[in-house]
Amino acid sequence: MSIVLVFAVALLWLAVPVLLLSRINRDARRAWRQQRKALRMKERDSHRSHVPKRAVLARKRGLKAARRRSESKPPALPSAS
Repeated sequence: MSIVLVFAVALLWLAVPVLLLSRINRDARRAWRQQRKALRMKERDSHRSHVPKRAVLARKRGLKAARRRSESKPPALPSAS
């Protein structure tokens, strides 16, 4: 009976610091993550217009494709009417 009690006390003795440390680490990680996210958003806003980057890239891709299509077409023959 006393052995079980000793083990229970030892387990609690070890569990409390581990739980406290994990809680502190979790809070620190959360704060660090939020800070990094805020920095990233600030950095992104500072050097771009209101147009999302994806839209700009898609538009460029569309223009390139249109130019490529027009270059690959043979010149239109005048219609003999």
